[in-house]
Amino acid sequence: MGRILAILLYSIILASVPMWSQDIDNSFVFVDEEGEIIADGATVVRNTAEQYDEGTEVIYSGISVLNVSAPVNQLIRVHFSIKQIDNGSYQICFPITCNTSTEVGDFVTSGGTLMSDLQDIQSAWFPTADGTCIVELQIELVTKSGFPPTVSHQAWGRSMTLKFVKGEYHNIYCFNGIYYYKTGENTVSVTFNGDSYNSYHGNIIIPETIELEGNTYTVTAIANNAFKDCLDINSLSIPVTISSIAKNTFSNCSVNEVIIYGTGDWQAGELPINMETLYICEGITSIEGLNVNPFLIYSYSLLPPVCDTNTFKDYSAILHVPTTGTASYFMAPYWCNFASIMSDAIEPKTVSMIEETIQLEKGKQLHLIATVNPSNSTPNNVKWLSTNQDVALVQNGIVTAESIGECDIIAFCADKRAVCHISVIPAPVTITLDKHEANVLPNHIVTLVATCSPVSAELSVSSSDNNIAIPRIINGTIQVLGLKEGIAIITVNTADGNGIPDECEVTVYTEHGDVNSDGYVNISDVTTLIDYLLSGNPSNINLTSADCNSNGNITISDVTTLIDFLLSGTWPFDT
Repeated sequence: MGRILAILLYSIILASVPMWSQDIDNSFVFVDEEGEIIADGATVVRNTAEQYDEGTEVIYSGISVLNVSAPVNQLIRVHFSIKQIDNGSYQICFPITCNTSTEVGDFVTSGGTLMSDLQDIQSAWFPTADGTCIVELQIELVTKSGFPPTVSHQAWGRSMTLKFVKGEYHNIYCFNGIYYYKTGENTVSVTFNGDSYNSYHGNIIIPETIELEGNTYTVTAIANNAFKDCLDINSLSIPVTISSIAKNTFSNCSVNEVIIYGTGDWQAGELPINMETLYICEGITSIEGLNVNPFLIYSYSLLPPVCDTNTFKDYSAILHVPTTGTASYFMAPYWCNFASIMSDAIEPKTVSMIEETIQLEKGKQLHLIATVNPSNSTPNNVKWLSTNQDVALVQNGIVTAESIGECDIIAFCADKRAVCHISVIPAPVTITLDKHEANVLPNHIVTLVATCSPVSAELSVSSSDNNIAIPRIINGTIQVLGLKEGIAIITVNTADGNGIPDECEVTVYTEHGDVNSDGYVNISDVTTLIDYLLSGNPSNINLTSADCNSNGNITISDVTTLIDFLLSGTWPFDT
């Protein structure tokens, strides 16, 4: 009785929980859209939603099954366990029938043979909103016998997990000039800008971690086409946290130098083939599958990193190693195949700059100087990059402020770097007046025109003596009202007081018409002049000012000239 129960329990386990299997048959494997074999038990994230039909989206898995060594008539089926489906439906068509579900649970496709050695399993999630769908897949080899036929378990094959994500994980984020998308709760992948390829040029440093929306994410992958068509990348630094590089990441890409930095094992995959120099920094302990053929290799570790047959395409490169580590490389597997081994690799220890934070006016330039220590490092030349080229550009240490904002200017050599934080601030507005000297009669107005550079700005005006002349701004025009004889300095600045101001010396003069010498020309001067003509008493009169028509005599015509001036505001003899 106990044996029967044990057999029954084993049958239930095989049918409902395929992931619990122990002995794995490897004659069939899962492969991705690039034809790369997916490791047994691996998780693959898919987050690109495509339009399926009007109003419906789909995220395809791009996963196929490859017959590696089984007979062509071998029957297989796929067990799929939907662990999470926030909305929509999951569909899998394999090998010849389709299954669809909107609920979590354990399911299995019908058994059949592959139509060819490689067959798409047509696995996809049809989301109706943002969310996640997680599905575990496992291949099962089966046999079929009897009539009606019955399907019997033969062996368990490989397993994998599909994680479909729609929503924020599909967004592309730009951080310090590099584009990313989220691949998990705390991981991101490097990608292109989403609008076009050729997203990068110059010097690129991929960091180990980035900050997005207040959270820290580890950079673990470089996605398909991330560096496609990038033909002018001078230097590319890649951290050891990168564990996956898509096969066509560097399609039609040209990179002069590649720097592998960090601490640990490099197993991410292939690097650009057409590079000139490869730097392997001291913390790297092993490298696999680089598949590169550079002209120069600098390896800074005293002990050679462990590598495999796919690390170098051939051994024609000039290998530079530390002097005291030469013997180790000379004897180490694969490294010993290099015909040219130079004992002159000295890793830079530090890169330093005096400046750590700087404010720079828009449009201005600054020359930063960085120093490599030790000075005989190989190499010891400093490279530069700006984390936001829209804000500031840098070339050979010369920083040009392009627009208002903040960014970092990084000086680096191999994996060592120094950072200067740049804040680009607005250039002060320069005020230029159309005149710097002006004359005005009392109770009359002189107009000044101000020009602002490099941009227009709200203005303010002031007078050194408001008893002599008072300024004001009306509809952008500066008007200065003369009050009494004297000189006042009119100053024009920006409203915030941060501009470069300009000045005009305004002279209020009373050469004509101020008969009573009170600093004003008004009707009282007319009555004073008439009193003088009637009485002949000069005690209350300025005889020079009373000669309003400047003919050398004071007569009734001076009265009429003064009255005409008060009515018109213009002396008849003014030019």
